[in-house]
Amino acid sequence: NQTLLKDSHPLAGAVVINLSPAVAEELDLRGDWEGVIITKIRRGSPAQRLRFKAGDMILAVNGKDVALVRNLVALLSRPGEQWSITVNRGGKVRTRAFNS
Repeated sequence: NQTLLKDSHPLAGAVVINLSPAVAEELDLRGDWEGVIITKIRRGSPAQRLRFKAGDMILAVNGKDVALVRNLVALLSRPGEQWSITVNRGGKVRTRAFNS
């Protein structure tokens, strides 16, 4: 199940999916087979402007771990003026902060 993230947050416009062994194999990923990964970014979206990329694994939002798409959607639905998003891109973990 792919989910398009909507509303007003830094990941709006990203299409995400739960990472599973089948998805990891399809994307040729090694290592962890759990979590949420971005599969597409809509052109002109906040996620694209903030330079998120397909293949980014979302690890945490505002310090809360993300294990499933439904967890991510719940965390992003909370209103906030500041966002902290941790991603794993190519084995490098980075946390970036954004203002609404």
